[in-house]
Amino acid sequence: MSEQKTLSGFYEQNHDQPDHLFRTLQKLKRADFAKAKESFKEFKFGLRRYIVREEDVLFPPWEEKTGMSEGGPTSVIRAEHRQIWRQLEAIHGKVADQNPDSDQEERVLHPASIN
Repeated sequence: MSEQKTLSGFYEQNHDQPDHLFRTLQKLKRADFAKAKESFKEFKFGLRRYIVREEDVLFPPWEEKTGMSEGGPTSVIRAEHRQIWRQLEAIHGKVADQNPDSDQEERVLHPASIN
């Protein structure tokens, strides 16, 4: 299997599943909070794993090959990852409090999402 297909498969799999889990959170948080909470836990774990793989596995060889690290695209993406993590923590706090009113935080995290 080529490196391109491996990376492509990785990104497709790691984008589709979290999106499904996120939509499940949104759909069930006011009807079945226990299932919504479980979906969020899986979503957060999967997204965290994705971010770690990207930053620890994908970025270093790319930065080495291109010579771009500080101020380059990976720096921008790392900053975006920190913003994503802050939103995840805000939603996590609401989930921990069994508070379904996380629509605003969800829109910041996923602007195209529909509640």
